[in-house]
Amino acid sequence: MEEEARLILAQAVTSDEQSSLDTAGLGTRMAALFADAGLEEPISEWRGVDAIPAPQRKRQGRPARGSA
Repeated sequence: MEEEARLILAQAVTSDEQSSLDTAGLGTRMAALFADAGLEEPISEWRGVDAIPAPQRKRQGRPARGSA
Protein backbone atom coordinates (compact mmCIF):
# COMPACT_ATOMS: atom_id res chain seq x y z
CA MET A 1 0.00 0.00 0.00
CA GLU A 2 2.87 2.37 0.80
CA GLU A 3 4.48 1.62 -2.57
CA GLU A 4 1.20 2.36 -4.31
CA ALA A 5 0.97 5.75 -2.54
CA ARG A 6 4.52 6.60 -3.67
CA LEU A 7 3.65 5.66 -7.24
CA ILE A 8 0.49 7.81 -7.22
CA LEU A 9 2.37 10.81 -5.80
CA ALA A 10 5.22 10.42 -8.30
CA GLN A 11 2.77 10.29 -11.20
CA ALA A 12 0.92 13.35 -9.90
CA VAL A 13 4.15 15.39 -9.72
CA THR A 14 5.23 14.30 -13.19
CA SER A 15 1.79 15.07 -14.58
CA ASP A 16 1.80 18.56 -13.01
CA GLU A 17 5.25 19.35 -14.41
CA GLN A 18 4.27 18.21 -17.90
CA SER A 19 0.96 20.07 -17.92
CA SER A 20 2.66 23.28 -16.79
CA LEU A 21 5.08 23.00 -19.74
CA ASP A 22 2.18 22.27 -22.11
CA THR A 23 0.45 25.53 -21.17
CA ALA A 24 3.65 27.59 -20.84
CA GLY A 25 4.65 30.24 -23.31
CA LEU A 26 7.26 29.78 -26.01
CA GLY A 27 10.03 31.44 -24.00
CA THR A 28 9.40 29.23 -20.99
CA ARG A 29 9.42 26.10 -23.15
CA MET A 30 12.65 27.17 -24.87
CA ALA A 31 14.29 27.94 -21.52
CA ALA A 32 13.35 24.48 -20.26
CA LEU A 33 14.73 22.92 -23.44
CA PHE A 34 18.11 24.63 -23.08
CA ALA A 35 18.30 24.65 -19.28
CA ASP A 36 21.25 22.25 -19.24
CA ALA A 37 23.21 23.99 -22.03
CA GLY A 38 25.66 25.52 -19.55
CA LEU A 39 25.01 29.20 -20.28
CA GLU A 40 26.49 31.45 -17.61
CA GLU A 41 24.42 34.59 -18.32
CA PRO A 42 20.93 35.22 -19.68
CA ILE A 43 20.64 36.06 -23.36
CA SER A 44 19.48 39.65 -23.86
CA GLU A 45 16.31 40.44 -25.77
CA TRP A 46 16.40 42.03 -29.20
CA ARG A 47 13.04 43.76 -29.20
CA GLY A 48 12.58 46.22 -32.02
CA VAL A 49 15.65 45.05 -33.93
CA ASP A 50 15.06 44.11 -37.56
CA ALA A 51 16.07 40.60 -38.51
CA ILE A 52 18.80 40.32 -41.12
CA PRO A 53 18.67 37.26 -43.36
CA ALA A 54 21.74 35.05 -43.50
CA PRO A 55 23.70 35.24 -46.74
CA GLN A 56 22.78 32.53 -49.23
CA ARG A 57 25.57 30.13 -50.09
CA LYS A 58 25.81 28.66 -53.56
CA ARG A 59 24.85 25.03 -53.54
CA GLN A 60 27.22 22.49 -54.98
CA GLY A 61 26.17 19.14 -56.31
CA ARG A 62 23.07 18.37 -58.30
CA PRO A 63 21.25 21.20 -60.02
CA ALA A 64 18.04 22.44 -58.46
CA ARG A 65 14.74 21.02 -59.70
CA GLY A 66 13.46 22.55 -62.89
CA SER A 67 16.83 23.83 -64.07
CA ALA A 68 18.61 22.26 -67.01
